[in-house]
Amino acid sequence: MTTSHSTPRPETNERHPEQNAEGARAAIAAAVAECADEARAAWSRIHANPEIGFQETLASATLADLLERRGFAVRRGVADMPTAFVADSVAGTPGPSVGFMAEYDALPELGHACGHSLSGVASALAAIALARVQPPDSLTRVLGTPAEESVVPGAGGKLRCLSHGLFKNLDAVMMSHAGPRDVLETTVAARAVLRLKFFGKASHAGAAPHKGINALTAVVQTLNGVNGLYQQLGAGHRINAIITDGGRAVNVIPEYAAASLQLRANTMEELNALESKVIDCARAGALTTGCRFTSANPSPSVSNLVPNEPLLEAYAANAKRLGFNPVREIETCISTDAGTVSRYVPCIHPFFAVGCSPALELHSRPFAAACGREEAFQRLLAVAEIMAQTGYEVLTDAVLRARIREDFLRRACADNE
Repeated sequence: MTTSHSTPRPETNERHPEQNAEGARAAIAAAVAECADEARAAWSRIHANPEIGFQETLASATLADLLERRGFAVRRGVADMPTAFVADSVAGTPGPSVGFMAEYDALPELGHACGHSLSGVASALAAIALARVQPPDSLTRVLGTPAEESVVPGAGGKLRCLSHGLFKNLDAVMMSHAGPRDVLETTVAARAVLRLKFFGKASHAGAAPHKGINALTAVVQTLNGVNGLYQQLGAGHRINAIITDGGRAVNVIPEYAAASLQLRANTMEELNALESKVIDCARAGALTTGCRFTSANPSPSVSNLVPNEPLLEAYAANAKRLGFNPVREIETCISTDAGTVSRYVPCIHPFFAVGCSPALELHSRPFAAACGREEAFQRLLAVAEIMAQTGYEVLTDAVLRARIREDFLRRACADNE
């Protein structure tokens, strides 16, 4: 991946962090309220028309159009992705800068069961509100990043945006993801997607099964081997698998079968070791059945996320002002391409509750339904205000930016790996 880390820039026309802070907060709140109807229309339209990764034509255009109407300079189809966009509040080379990541893809069959119909609009609205109060020579940017869900080949739109330099020189980036609970920080694991294909030999399943080589049996043996790995897996490791092809006719020995697996681990190093073990299971399944097999990664792996502590503190303080009390470090095991972003630019990825039961779970039909309710939209408005206020502090407080930069270089920067 060809990209570069942000570099310090001269500070120009910068206000003291406390100067007009209360006035800025009031202006941000007013901007969110003024734009609420447009945001509601965008959220409703995107939620009612779910689109999977790289097919988010309606969702991408809806957000880009909203930002354009509100004065942003929008570039569409960036990073070789038709449904990606970049929206900037100013032209030219800025001083301090903040980016908001917007996601808007859905899941097959389940629709917006990950809540991207809320998260993407929240990022756009936060940027619109921040642009009202940003200092001269500063930049507010929205990055429209397709295909966060790892269900389509080549998923991970943020990785392509990174490689095209769209995150370059941003002092901080953030988004707040819809979820069952208000969470400041949680475990965001490294992830790989693995595609295994097995090739055998067809024969009549009744008359001459012994003359065939059963590719489906090779898949089953592989998955049995994977199941056997579980007692050796470390904390935070996950292996999920589905059989994507198991044959076409029950009276024919399958000559081809395939499986897709998603692997998660705490770090990229642990992920690579886990992937090697799974491939060994596939090798054993092929060997015991006489099949040939291939393995491939249809989408690039993503890193675990290292959140920026000073940026998280600023977000938490603003959340508290608006009555939110997000918790830290709920044990879970999710993944996102924002994890890789956190290695190249200071980044946070908190969650906001959609307002229903905390027992809801992501990627479920009940969660998709909850994300389409008015209560969820009201939470969207609040979290947009929180992000905008946090962004304002980054743009106006040189000391905060220095702390953010120091924490990033010490804990997350890819050059340290």
